[in-house]
Amino acid sequence: MSWDDPRRMLLKIQPLAWLILLAAPTAVLARPDSLMLISETTTTRAVALESITLRKQPFALTTSPGFSADRRTRISIFAMNVDLLPGEGRESFSADAEDVLHNHYPLFVEYVGEVPSLHYEGVYMINLRLNDSLGEDLGDVLVRLEHHGVASNRVRIGLGHLGGGPADDIGAVPTPAPASLRQLWDGTVKQYLKDPLWIARDMEDAGNNLMVPLQAAFQLGELEWQRDFSEHFNRFVKADPAEIGQDRLARLNYLYLASRFCVLAKRANHEDLIPPALPTFLGHEVERMWTGEPAWQWDSPSFPGGVRERILWKLNQKSTNPSYYRAIVDEDLYVLAVGVDLSSYNQLMGRPDTMSDVVDIAFRSLKQEGVFQESGWLFQPGVWVDHPAYADSLSQATDSSHSHRWPFWLSSFVEARPQEKIFIQTVKDALTKQFVGKVLIPASTDFPVPRTKNFMDGANGLFRDYGPYELSGTLTYGYWGYLGDPRINEVFTQLSRSFPLPESALQLYRDKTTREVHPLKAGWLVNGFAELCVRLTLRF
Repeated sequence: MSWDDPRRMLLKIQPLAWLILLAAPTAVLARPDSLMLISETTTTRAVALESITLRKQPFALTTSPGFSADRRTRISIFAMNVDLLPGEGRESFSADAEDVLHNHYPLFVEYVGEVPSLHYEGVYMINLRLNDSLGEDLGDVLVRLEHHGVASNRVRIGLGHLGGGPADDIGAVPTPAPASLRQLWDGTVKQYLKDPLWIARDMEDAGNNLMVPLQAAFQLGELEWQRDFSEHFNRFVKADPAEIGQDRLARLNYLYLASRFCVLAKRANHEDLIPPALPTFLGHEVERMWTGEPAWQWDSPSFPGGVRERILWKLNQKSTNPSYYRAIVDEDLYVLAVGVDLSSYNQLMGRPDTMSDVVDIAFRSLKQEGVFQESGWLFQPGVWVDHPAYADSLSQATDSSHSHRWPFWLSSFVEARPQEKIFIQTVKDALTKQFVGKVLIPASTDFPVPRTKNFMDGANGLFRDYGPYELSGTLTYGYWGYLGDPRINEVFTQLSRSFPLPESALQLYRDKTTREVHPLKAGWLVNGFAELCVRLTLRF
């Protein structure tokens, strides 16, 4: 291998991901959200390699014959938050080193490329040719990278020996790489799934917290992660029914997670991961709620024919007083979502589709109640206008927190009826336009992290106890990233670079619930769980 084939060298470096893992933080450290050279955990010494031999520092100024005509040593350093424009390469970068006497030496940037790694996203390798004027045994020099006039932090490189050299810059701190996705998973999702999340306290939260990790486990082909879910659901189907929470909406949140697991595992040809009793249990649950039990209706008599009768009644009413009597509520939508997943599963298994009626009503609801407009797409605009929770909202639309489930619901719908792919994609495109144009606010000098307005039409009034922008914490679940839009992905990139979150973000994103929650849910914003979901979203 020669200096001229850095892409081959990237492939050689990939198995040595441990070299970057050594820099993973053992404590919470500040990380800039601009161009950042990666250092060791406790010092500003660079994570760096001699580019061909992959030896660590200190570095000699010359290397063995045969690697290059000039025999000059090349080193590889690593960076994050590298924002390359389309078509850009090494030409847009410059680098320099400063010695103990404050002499500066330009370093020629020979290559810039992202390191292929499943568990570290956004780590770039930069190959630098050492300047001919550098002394043989200078000791430490401070190296800096510059891109579009923005300078990185400076990190220490040892030439000849380690030590000495100029003092660190004022305010310089270690800038280790963030924890890997695997480290974050093992500390959060893996531990969470070991617990009986089907109990009343945890069912609703588990459905919300785990949807993006579940999707990522299959989309990234991570069999170990898939098995974590499989083992959890194997324990669930064996649980005492008395342990399983009875609140219908909380239960449906959890059951939708389980139905997605069945579909994803079957599509991945890992049917062996699915507990045989799980699809049967889910089918019984949908049938019970769909037609077998009465469905509540605000302060009016319940519908004896279940959720099916309730949805059809709402679809057949042009107006009601109050208007929210015809609102298709979360419980309705979750029953539809679990039902269409089971329809997909039955089709994949080659079984009779016992859920076709659910699928028919799901698509009727979507087509009849979804409204395309210039700004994008809204579901049942105006239906909540006279509900007490919306009294001070100044809005005609649903809140942005409840609406964040639509990206996954729409995917479930189309999997059950692939012939509706064009229609569903049209809805997704319009929903994306609505969210980006009316709701999403990128990070800026005004506020350090992305925010959302409280309502899908762009209104930002009070929703329950949540004031303007206070539903923004929903972003950390990652659902909106499943729309796959580059503008949304850019905002999630901003957010991923913001961990650990500044205090202003923690205050804005915090959940105001006063009920008891699982400890990992209580520490969502600071324990790596939210960071994991945000970073996994960027892999969709």
